[in-house]
Amino acid sequence: GSYITGQILSTLPQRAIEITVFGTSLYWLAGLSSNIGNFVVYLLLLLIYSIACRIFLSILVYALPGKGAMQGAATFSVRTCTLFCGYMVVWAVVTNYYIWILWINPMFWVFQGLASNEYYRNQQCRIAA
Repeated sequence: GSYITGQILSTLPQRAIEITVFGTSLYWLAGLSSNIGNFVVYLLLLLIYSIACRIFLSILVYALPGKGAMQGAATFSVRTCTLFCGYMVVWAVVTNYYIWILWINPMFWVFQGLASNEYYRNQQCRIAA
């Protein structure tokens, strides 16, 4: 636990710089809201997702016996998370016995956060103006 926490904290400045550079260009190229509050929330969600992925992959590295097993498990989990994030398979059509994948999927929560950040917050800004 403390080793992973130390790794995360030591790479946090580099991660923040990478996410700021990549996230800024992607944010403006996608034509998202020009509200500074939305932009900061967007960057924070990307940073939190990056940390969550780092923790998950670190757990796989330490839990599985070899490189091949880790790569296979990581590939399967990333594909599953991508499939069930709410973009490819909409959560309303997911059957009851697969719904648990949505609730443990960090990509689902980030996708929902980004969508609500863009649409819900913009709607509130338009109503207030």
